Amino acid sequence: MASSGDAFCCLLFLAIPFLLGLRSLLGLRRHRLQINAGYEQMADQLGFSYNPDHNWNGNVITGTLDGYQCSVSFERKRSRDGGRGTSSGASKNVYYSTKWTVRLRDPMTLGLEIIPHAWGDGIFRRREQDIETGNDQFDKAFRVKGADEAGIREFLTLSRMQAMLLFKLSRESQRVGASWQIPIITDQEVTVQLGDLTPDMQMSIETLTETIGFIRHIEAG
Repeated sequence: MASSGDAFCCLLFLAIPFLLGLRSLLGLRRHRLQINAGYEQMADQLGFSYNPDHNWNGNVITGTLDGYQCSVSFERKRSRDGGRGTSSGASKNVYYSTKWTVRLRDPMTLGLEIIPHAWGDGIFRRREQDIETGNDQFDKAFRVKGADEAGIREFLTLSRMQAMLLFKLSRESQRVGASWQIPIITDQEVTVQLGDLTPDMQMSIETLTETIGFIRHIEAG
């Protein structure tokens, strides 16, 4: 017959996974409460609208800053390969990203999309459109797509390409865990994407203001 001490040890052993799971859930809840409180405070500071019902998949704050329409949103996706999760508590097959979006004042109709090259593009995306500009540094850094190739080449002046290279470099220095910011430039808006959720409101504000500064440079030619 098992002793009471053995029974206690058995119960303790069985309870450990539950206690660890509870601790993880409580930590996740605190982390997300911190993020929500931060964005609500950021919205108040900038005069934006805060959406308390975003459910981690949609616009969190929206508003106008220096005459530009801005938003910060979260996106929830399922990873095809199981994923690694994020520091924000995503499971191994679900991950979250944060997106800062600033609309251009004068959108164009080039069908333009400029995204940084990623590892494996030469293998997995070699058949996708990639408009080359003749600027080796720019062409190695970005994949350029669009409907009006002649118009896009005319739009991509040396000054604009240099601004895009500098903006890409500045975004890569903004990191949360193993993720860094990635700019996506279209003829409608500029989006900066981070593969995680961040409670760093100073980073969020600086991302919006620096994106606006970048767009002004682009609009000036």
